[in-house]
Amino acid sequence: MKQFVDDHEHELRGLNDTQKKTLAKSFCAKDYQMIIGVPGSGKTEIIVRFLLIAKKLKLKILLLNYCH
Repeated sequence: MKQFVDDHEHELRGLNDTQKKTLAKSFCAKDYQMIIGVPGSGKTEIIVRFLLIAKKLKLKILLLNYCH
């Protein structure tokens, strides 16, 4: 995780340690990653930062959302 944080310092600025760990785990996920949490926990912010890093790494991403 330390290397991931060092490599993407700019994109991770302002996130707490749990959010940084979630992002690092997302890029290590084999098949898929679900971002879940209570309202106000930063889910949308995590997804935005994930997409910024994915764009920087030139990755192809399929983003799905389920909403009531």
